[in-house]
Parts: sequence; C-alpha cells; structure tokens
Amino acid sequence: MSEFSVSRSACNSKGSMIVVSNRLPFVLKRNEKTGELERKASAGGLVTAVAPVVIRGSGIWVGWPGIHLDNPNEKIPESDPLDKTPTAGLRSNKIGPPSTRTTGAPI
Repeated sequence: MSEFSVSRSACNSKGSMIVVSNRLPFVLKRNEKTGELERKASAGGLVTAVAPVVIRGSGIWVGWPGIHLDNPNEKIPESDPLDKTPTAGLRSNKIGPPSTRTTGAPI
C-alpha cells in the first residue's frame, strides 16, 4: 500500500454532511400550464460524486434553486419515482435555499 492510499474503512463516517453550494443539485423550473415546480436531474461532477454521500449520511444540501421563488417556503417537489439519477434520493426536506426549511434555524 502506498503512503497515499486510503482504506475504505477510513472513508466511512457516522456524521451527516452539509453541502452549501451555489446551486441545488438539480434544476427547478415552473410548469407553464400548471404553475407547479418541477424537478429535473442536473448533470455535473460534483453532484454525481457528492449526492450519494449526502443521501447515505442523511445530510443536507443548501443552495440557490436557480429560479426566483415568490414564496421561499414553497415546497420543492420530490424526484420522479422513476428517476435513477444520483439526486433521486435527496428528499425535499433535506434540500433547499438558505432558510429555516432545512435546518430549523436561519443560516
């Protein structure tokens, strides 16, 4: 084993990860017909690598939703049940813009 190798057990964590990013790990858009928010998978290396870790550790992802929300407490939709992308397991109560939505306290 080289001096730079890291064992798999060294990467296991009992804590939760909080990701504070400039964007949420998916794209939100408003349906023009219904006015409802829709959640679409976002492609990106950071999202692909980090989202599974956040999900497994029951972490939180905080970031800008990519669109203006008139009501900052508007519910972010859950992922489509058929979604197989890395962000599919991020529940709406574990993601959101900086607010009391995700942490229970202002950020």
